[in-house]
Amino acid sequence: MKRCNNGNSFLLLLLTLIILFGLSLINWTELTRSTDKKGGIIKKFSLISDLYPKDTTVTELDIYIDPVLVSAQEQKAFDIINDSINNAIKNGLYIDSPVIDTKLPIIDGKVKIEDYTLAQNGLAKFKKALSNRSSKVTRIGIIGDSYIEGDIFTQNIREILQEKYGGRGVGFIALDCNARNFRKSIKHSASGWDITLFGEKAKMNYFALSGVFCTASNNAKSSYRGSTSLKYLEQWDNSKFLFISPKGGTIHVNTGDGWKQFLVRASKDVQCISTNKNTGKFEIKTTSNRLVGLGVWLYDDSGISVDCMSLRGNSGLTHAGVNKTIAHQMSEYIDYDLIIMEYGLNALTATCKDYTFYADYMVKVVNHLRHCYPNADILMLGGGDRGVKKGTEICSMATISSLIVSQREAARRAQCLFWDTREAMGGNNAIVSWCNNNDVNKDYIHLSTKGGERLAKIFVESLLNSLDE
Repeated sequence: MKRCNNGNSFLLLLLTLIILFGLSLINWTELTRSTDKKGGIIKKFSLISDLYPKDTTVTELDIYIDPVLVSAQEQKAFDIINDSINNAIKNGLYIDSPVIDTKLPIIDGKVKIEDYTLAQNGLAKFKKALSNRSSKVTRIGIIGDSYIEGDIFTQNIREILQEKYGGRGVGFIALDCNARNFRKSIKHSASGWDITLFGEKAKMNYFALSGVFCTASNNAKSSYRGSTSLKYLEQWDNSKFLFISPKGGTIHVNTGDGWKQFLVRASKDVQCISTNKNTGKFEIKTTSNRLVGLGVWLYDDSGISVDCMSLRGNSGLTHAGVNKTIAHQMSEYIDYDLIIMEYGLNALTATCKDYTFYADYMVKVVNHLRHCYPNADILMLGGGDRGVKKGTEICSMATISSLIVSQREAARRAQCLFWDTREAMGGNNAIVSWCNNNDVNKDYIHLSTKGGERLAKIFVESLLNSLDE
């Protein structure tokens, strides 16, 4: 039997430890960072973490801060906010009231919608629209970030409200989008469109509430088919395509009974092609280069319609850039009775404890939206609970309560409605139970499909309670 060489074994062990330590020092997230700069292919890790005491500091998970928000903080290239507020002041539409008596947000253990309007009638326009829903569709626009991407959460709000108030169809769909293969509430294919999003440089500002427009190149086309993934999405009876055609041209549309050609005039104004036919299919194609597609709306002429308009990485500030003229022209065809704002995810960091600057800007955004969509009530959602790791344990990010305080203050000052999403989820450390129940994804931020349904039920209950008051 050969004797073991203890010296060689020790050298091998030492070499192994050196390699492990060296690998642990490498920032794998930065080294493998993807092109969108929101995360790496390999996450930073430590292979020797068990050899030293546990780190009790908070670890941020893929935090992405809206660059528009950063520019606003640094007072760089953000004159659009000041322009919108100055216009609102001129037209007597700007509201900033720092002190308003409020009611407690929780009644009988349920989070209520907080009404910061002076007359305490923040849902008056929405209520009136619902009373006329048998003859005219009632429309909700939900704008937000990646928290609602793919129609998560919003698709369940739509289903519950259409169950109660009637209506069918998915509502708004862009001509093309980055999440179309992820979304289950509509079957969507597209090609030949150049997508422009809020926050990107564009030669012309065609931005409305959705924050996106698509410009046709050669042989642009989009196809939409109903979905059976949820109720009331398989068919609808009104299909609208809103666009701007500076050079004129032709557009072909198919709702299942063959292609029809539409000649469109050259104009800088919003135009609309509308078909009234019960269908589960809507197709568009055009050879008119530079035609700007503002969106497609698939809905019934009665009942309720809910539009999901998500912008990944957005903090909400860019909505100060909604083109008022475009919004007013679109309102002739598509108007809103309630606008719900879901933001905050991309303003939050683990170190910032004062979000006063964010509240200041969001007051201005709400006022600008009120100017662009005067027929709509406005409801701001507070950020959902967000988790971080302390050692091996998950807990709520300590600074999220500061963000929500500022969001509530923004709603109070702008005199709109507010709903505390985090409190509705269960408050501090709610993220733990939601994660354990698979209601949020493993990033401890975004809702799973299951979690979206759960949160939608809680929200709609609060909404219906407010409507009954």
